[in-house]
Amino acid sequence: SLEADLVVANADLPHVYRDLLPGVAQPARLAGMKTSCSSHTFYWGFCRPVKSITEQHAVFFGPDWKAGVDALSPEKPFPADPHFYLNAPTRHDVTAAPRGQDAIMVVVPCPPLPAEVDRAALRRSVLSRLSKREGRDLGKALVFEAGYTPKAWQDKYHLKNGAMLGSLDHRLSQMGPLRPSNRHPRIRNLYFVGGSTRPASGVPM
Repeated sequence: SLEADLVVANADLPHVYRDLLPGVAQPARLAGMKTSCSSHTFYWGFCRPVKSITEQHAVFFGPDWKAGVDALSPEKPFPADPHFYLNAPTRHDVTAAPRGQDAIMVVVPCPPLPAEVDRAALRRSVLSRLSKREGRDLGKALVFEAGYTPKAWQDKYHLKNGAMLGSLDHRLSQMGPLRPSNRHPRIRNLYFVGGSTRPASGVPM
Protein backbone atom coordinates (compact mmCIF):
# COMPACT_ATOMS: atom_id res chain seq x y z
CA SER A 1 0.00 0.00 0.00
CA LEU A 2 0.98 3.64 -0.50
CA GLU A 3 0.39 6.59 1.77
CA ALA A 4 -0.65 9.95 0.36
CA ASP A 5 -1.79 13.31 1.67
CA LEU A 6 -4.29 13.62 -1.16
CA VAL A 7 -5.74 11.15 -3.68
CA VAL A 8 -7.43 12.02 -7.00
CA ALA A 9 -9.43 9.13 -8.46
CA ASN A 10 -9.96 9.52 -12.20
CA ALA A 11 -11.58 6.11 -12.74
CA ASP A 12 -15.33 6.14 -13.34
CA LEU A 13 -17.15 6.84 -10.08
CA PRO A 14 -19.28 3.65 -9.78
CA HIS A 15 -16.11 1.60 -10.37
CA VAL A 16 -14.24 3.53 -7.67
CA TYR A 17 -16.91 2.78 -5.07
CA ARG A 18 -17.50 -0.81 -6.18
CA ASP A 19 -13.91 -1.97 -6.68
CA LEU A 20 -11.45 0.52 -5.18
CA LEU A 21 -13.14 1.42 -1.89
CA PRO A 22 -13.99 -1.94 -0.28
CA GLY A 23 -16.11 -1.52 2.81
CA VAL A 24 -16.97 2.11 2.00
CA ALA A 25 -20.65 2.59 1.21
CA GLN A 26 -21.45 4.51 -1.95
CA PRO A 27 -23.95 7.39 -1.76
CA ALA A 28 -27.49 6.02 -1.88
CA ARG A 29 -28.42 8.39 -4.70
CA LEU A 30 -25.57 7.13 -6.91
CA ALA A 31 -27.00 3.60 -7.05
CA GLY A 32 -30.29 4.90 -8.42
CA MET A 33 -28.92 7.26 -11.08
CA LYS A 34 -29.60 6.46 -14.74
CA THR A 35 -26.85 5.14 -17.01
CA SER A 36 -25.54 7.06 -20.02
CA CYS A 37 -25.36 5.71 -23.58
CA SER A 38 -22.55 3.59 -24.98
CA SER A 39 -21.08 3.47 -28.48
CA HIS A 40 -19.57 1.36 -31.19
CA THR A 41 -16.37 3.12 -32.23
CA PHE A 42 -14.42 2.49 -35.43
CA TYR A 43 -10.83 3.57 -36.13
CA TRP A 44 -10.11 3.27 -39.85
CA GLY A 45 -7.03 3.77 -41.97
CA PHE A 46 -7.45 4.25 -45.74
CA CYS A 47 -4.80 3.83 -48.43
CA ARG A 48 -5.92 7.08 -50.08
CA PRO A 49 -7.38 10.40 -48.86
CA VAL A 50 -11.13 10.52 -48.31
CA LYS A 51 -11.65 13.72 -50.29
CA SER A 52 -15.36 14.16 -49.54
CA ILE A 53 -14.57 14.74 -45.85
CA THR A 54 -13.15 18.26 -45.78
CA GLU A 55 -13.51 19.17 -42.09
CA GLN A 56 -12.04 17.38 -39.07
CA HIS A 57 -15.36 17.11 -37.21
CA ALA A 58 -18.70 16.11 -38.70
CA VAL A 59 -22.03 14.74 -37.49
CA PHE A 60 -24.07 12.55 -39.82
CA PHE A 61 -27.78 12.25 -39.13
CA GLY A 62 -29.90 9.28 -40.11
CA PRO A 63 -33.09 9.78 -42.13
CA ASP A 64 -35.29 9.65 -39.02
CA TRP A 65 -34.05 12.17 -36.45
CA LYS A 66 -36.35 11.10 -33.61
CA ALA A 67 -35.73 7.37 -34.13
CA GLY A 68 -31.99 8.02 -34.01
CA VAL A 69 -32.26 9.77 -30.66
CA ASP A 70 -34.81 7.34 -29.19
CA ALA A 71 -32.49 4.47 -30.15
CA LEU A 72 -30.19 5.38 -27.26
CA SER A 73 -32.81 3.89 -24.96
CA PRO A 74 -32.60 0.09 -24.61
CA GLU A 75 -36.39 -0.16 -24.98
CA LYS A 76 -36.44 1.35 -28.48
CA PRO A 77 -35.53 -0.35 -31.79
CA PHE A 78 -32.17 0.58 -33.25
CA PRO A 79 -32.39 2.17 -36.75
CA ALA A 80 -30.66 0.74 -39.79
CA ASP A 81 -29.01 4.12 -40.47
CA PRO A 82 -28.23 5.72 -37.09
CA HIS A 83 -26.71 9.10 -36.33
CA PHE A 84 -22.92 9.11 -35.97
CA TYR A 85 -19.97 11.41 -35.29
CA LEU A 86 -16.84 11.45 -37.46
CA ASN A 87 -13.35 12.77 -36.73
CA ALA A 88 -10.76 13.08 -39.50
CA PRO A 89 -7.57 14.16 -37.67
CA THR A 90 -5.43 14.49 -40.80
CA ARG A 91 -7.37 17.64 -41.73
CA HIS A 92 -5.30 19.46 -39.12
CA ASP A 93 -2.47 17.00 -38.40
CA VAL A 94 -0.86 15.38 -41.45
CA THR A 95 1.15 13.05 -39.19
CA ALA A 96 -2.05 11.24 -38.11
CA ALA A 97 -1.72 8.94 -41.15
CA PRO A 98 1.12 7.89 -43.48
CA ARG A 99 1.74 10.23 -46.41
CA GLY A 100 -0.97 9.88 -49.06
CA GLN A 101 -3.26 7.93 -46.73
CA ASP A 102 -6.06 8.91 -44.34
CA ALA A 103 -7.34 8.19 -40.84
CA ILE A 104 -10.95 8.46 -39.70
CA MET A 105 -12.66 7.73 -36.38
CA VAL A 106 -16.41 7.09 -36.25
CA VAL A 107 -18.50 7.01 -33.07
CA VAL A 108 -21.99 5.48 -33.32
CA PRO A 109 -23.93 6.12 -30.07
CA CYS A 110 -25.98 3.14 -28.94
CA PRO A 111 -27.82 1.90 -25.84
CA PRO A 112 -25.76 0.77 -22.82
CA LEU A 113 -25.31 -2.86 -21.92
CA PRO A 114 -26.99 -5.32 -21.66
CA ALA A 115 -28.66 -4.07 -24.87
CA GLU A 116 -26.90 -5.31 -28.00
CA VAL A 117 -26.53 -3.75 -31.44
CA ASP A 118 -25.28 -5.56 -34.54
CA ARG A 119 -21.76 -4.15 -35.00
CA ALA A 120 -21.35 -5.65 -38.48
CA ALA A 121 -24.56 -3.97 -39.62
CA LEU A 122 -23.41 -0.64 -38.16
CA ARG A 123 -20.10 -0.96 -40.00
CA ARG A 124 -21.85 -1.66 -43.31
CA SER A 125 -24.23 1.26 -42.81
CA VAL A 126 -21.50 3.81 -42.03
CA LEU A 127 -19.16 2.65 -44.80
CA SER A 128 -22.04 2.64 -47.29
CA ARG A 129 -23.05 6.20 -46.42
CA LEU A 130 -19.47 7.45 -46.57
CA SER A 131 -18.83 5.57 -49.82
CA LYS A 132 -21.91 7.11 -51.41
CA ARG A 133 -20.66 10.54 -50.43
CA GLU A 134 -17.17 9.74 -51.73
CA GLY A 135 -18.40 8.20 -55.00
CA ARG A 136 -16.35 5.04 -54.55
CA ASP A 137 -16.27 1.97 -52.31
CA LEU A 138 -14.24 3.00 -49.27
CA GLY A 139 -14.29 -0.56 -47.98
CA LYS A 140 -11.81 -1.47 -50.72
CA ALA A 141 -9.46 1.28 -49.53
CA LEU A 142 -9.35 0.09 -45.89
CA VAL A 143 -5.86 -0.89 -44.75
CA PHE A 144 -6.35 -0.65 -40.98
CA GLU A 145 -9.28 -1.20 -38.64
CA ALA A 146 -9.71 -1.22 -34.85
CA GLY A 147 -12.38 -0.04 -32.46
CA TYR A 148 -14.40 -0.42 -29.29
CA THR A 149 -17.67 -2.13 -28.52
CA PRO A 150 -19.81 -1.36 -25.44
CA LYS A 151 -18.29 -4.43 -23.76
CA ALA A 152 -14.78 -3.18 -24.56
CA TRP A 153 -15.58 0.23 -23.00
CA GLN A 154 -16.79 -1.63 -19.93
CA ASP A 155 -13.89 -4.08 -19.66
CA LYS A 156 -11.00 -1.73 -20.52
CA TYR A 157 -12.09 1.41 -18.70
CA HIS A 158 -14.44 -0.04 -16.06
CA LEU A 159 -17.32 2.05 -17.39
CA LYS A 160 -20.60 0.77 -15.99
CA ASN A 161 -22.65 -0.87 -18.77
CA GLY A 162 -20.09 0.40 -21.29
CA ALA A 163 -21.22 4.02 -20.90
CA MET A 164 -18.47 5.74 -22.88
CA LEU A 165 -18.87 9.29 -21.52
CA GLY A 166 -18.97 8.31 -17.88
CA SER A 167 -21.61 6.07 -16.44
CA LEU A 168 -24.20 8.67 -15.49
CA ASP A 169 -26.84 9.88 -17.94
CA HIS A 170 -26.99 13.56 -18.85
CA ARG A 171 -30.61 14.29 -18.07
CA LEU A 172 -31.18 17.61 -16.28
CA SER A 173 -31.76 15.86 -12.94
CA GLN A 174 -28.18 14.48 -13.11
CA MET A 175 -26.26 17.50 -14.45
CA GLY A 176 -23.95 20.06 -12.86
CA PRO A 177 -24.45 20.39 -9.10
CA LEU A 178 -26.93 17.48 -9.18
CA ARG A 179 -24.10 15.10 -10.10
CA PRO A 180 -22.05 13.42 -7.34
CA SER A 181 -19.58 15.72 -5.63
CA ASN A 182 -15.91 15.86 -6.61
CA ARG A 183 -14.95 15.28 -2.97
CA HIS A 184 -15.76 12.27 -0.81
CA PRO A 185 -18.17 13.30 1.97
CA ARG A 186 -16.15 11.59 4.75
CA ILE A 187 -12.69 10.79 3.35
CA ARG A 188 -11.76 14.44 3.06
CA ASN A 189 -8.52 13.98 1.12
CA LEU A 190 -10.17 11.85 -1.62
CA TYR A 191 -11.29 13.68 -4.76
CA PHE A 192 -13.12 12.40 -7.84
CA VAL A 193 -12.78 13.53 -11.45
CA GLY A 194 -14.22 12.18 -14.69
CA GLY A 195 -17.46 11.86 -16.59
CA SER A 196 -19.62 10.70 -13.68
CA THR A 197 -18.81 13.59 -11.33
CA ARG A 198 -19.38 17.32 -11.58
CA PRO A 199 -19.71 18.99 -14.01
CA ALA A 200 -20.42 16.31 -16.67
CA SER A 201 -19.09 14.05 -19.42
CA GLY A 202 -16.27 13.77 -21.88
CA VAL A 203 -13.22 12.53 -19.99
CA PRO A 204 -13.03 8.90 -21.25
CA MET A 205 -13.23 10.05 -24.87
